[in-house]
Amino acid sequence: MEQLERSYQKIMQQVHPDRLQNQELQQRLAAQYATLTNDAYHNLKDPVRRAVYLLQLQDISIDMERCSVHDVDFLTQLMSWQETLEDIHQYPENTENAARVTALSHVRQDVKQHIRQQENRFNHFYTQLADQKQPQSATEKTKAAIKAEVQDAVLRMRFLYQILQS
Repeated sequence: MEQLERSYQKIMQQVHPDRLQNQELQQRLAAQYATLTNDAYHNLKDPVRRAVYLLQLQDISIDMERCSVHDVDFLTQLMSWQETLEDIHQYPENTENAARVTALSHVRQDVKQHIRQQENRFNHFYTQLADQKQPQSATEKTKAAIKAEVQDAVLRMRFLYQILQS
């Protein structure tokens, strides 16, 4: 991520429209390039957006608002974490701060572990998907199953990051 940050800053210094005063065409082109650079940076920085972008490179679209995870155990775990976070936020003011920090730390560790699992799952199936661009390397049924796996992994990552941010 540090390399990404440095590269982003370097490019933005070169293409920022304010550097090209009195040069209207170059300024417009620089603004467009800066916008593209900004979008690319944010897509690469955010793991879920990065995964969605990688799927788009494979001609797979995912509607993050309409798609959902149907695994009851996973959804139950999400609700459990959410309830735990709500409970932590409702601790009485006189509750020792260490208890709140410890409880929050446990939830964060658990969620981060699940995020790593989903990222590994995505990487595993995405690699299979990319390998299957070769002619006749898999049946359509296999390709559809792999697509479903990568999409499910992305959706789970999205939900897990939402828990982590709350």
